[in-house]
Amino acid sequence: MEQIVLHFIGDFLLQNNWMAKNKAGFHFIGWAACFVHCFIYALPFLFYLSITGVSLVFLTHFVIDKFRVAYYWTIFFKIDKNEPENKELSFFLVFLVDITLHFATNFFIFQYFYKTL
Repeated sequence: MEQIVLHFIGDFLLQNNWMAKNKAGFHFIGWAACFVHCFIYALPFLFYLSITGVSLVFLTHFVIDKFRVAYYWTIFFKIDKNEPENKELSFFLVFLVDITLHFATNFFIFQYFYKTL
C-alpha cells in the first residue's frame, strides 16, 4: 500500500508542469527535467526502502518516463492515438499502462528492499 501512496505523491503532487512537459525530450532540458522529476519522485521512498531500493525506484521510473514505455506499449498493441474514435481511449490506456508499470516495478522493489522502521 505504501508504494501506491508514494507513487501518487511523487508522480502527481511533486511533479510540476516543467517536468511533465519536458521529461520525454531528447535534449539537455529533457534529460534534466526527467532526472529532477525522478530524483524528487524517489525521495519519499527513503522512508521505506534501502538506498539500493530507492536507486532502483529512481532508475525504473526514469526508464519508464524518459522512453515513454507506456506509449510504445499501446503502439505495440495497435491502439492508435491518431484515430479520432480512439483518442480519449488511447490517452486513458497510456495513463493506465504507465501507472501499472510503475506500480509493478515498485511492488517488486518493495518485496526485496523494504526496510523495517
